[in-house]
Amino acid sequence: MSGFSYIAPLLIVSAVSQDITNCDYGQFEVDPSTGNCAFDCEYDNRYVAISTLSFAFIKEECSNVQYAAIFYPGDCASLDDLVWPSDCGCPFCGCSTETTTPVYDTVTKYVQKSCVSTLCQSVVDEATGQEALVHQYNTELSVYDAVFWNEFACPPQTCTVGDNLYTQGDDWIPENSDGTCGDSFCFCGSDGTENCASFSAITSSTDALLKYKFLDQCRYYLQDCL
Repeated sequence: MSGFSYIAPLLIVSAVSQDITNCDYGQFEVDPSTGNCAFDCEYDNRYVAISTLSFAFIKEECSNVQYAAIFYPGDCASLDDLVWPSDCGCPFCGCSTETTTPVYDTVTKYVQKSCVSTLCQSVVDEATGQEALVHQYNTELSVYDAVFWNEFACPPQTCTVGDNLYTQGDDWIPENSDGTCGDSFCFCGSDGTENCASFSAITSSTDALLKYKFLDQCRYYLQDCL
């Protein structure tokens, strides 16, 4: 999986290691000592040559590979299925037919549920210098909290309110005609419906989702209204 970019101090001399023990996370980047793409273990300038990494390790670190292995196992089961990008980063798994309309899938892992979309589109293959079709995934929505677990739709729904377009889970306080803050709180539900209630009604509401969202955000909204 991707991480924050890391710039090595100039005085540190890096070396390619063949050992991935005690390497729980990291990122693919160019090893400054060799000019080759490698895996930087734990952002510690402990570079591991790509040729020594297993498919299982790469899949754990790279969401594009992880999702392709789940939903398209025939395209993504071994090192031979990987396509490495020319700009040094996580690899992809190849696909055969270019697509322009996303396919949506739900992924549940531990206490996280995510809606991911995929397209089969081209990247430049580092090995050949030619364009290759690969599965490219994007996380559209994730929920972690039990209150929101069932307030989930994939693909994400949207709410149109006047000239504004909100994605499910978005919340807002409508403005009065003079631009001041109104006295109600709204959020876009997973069914694409705008849900609103006055501040006074929320405090006595039995709607756990509405109350949770308001209490989670009210400090920021009310602060802006002062």
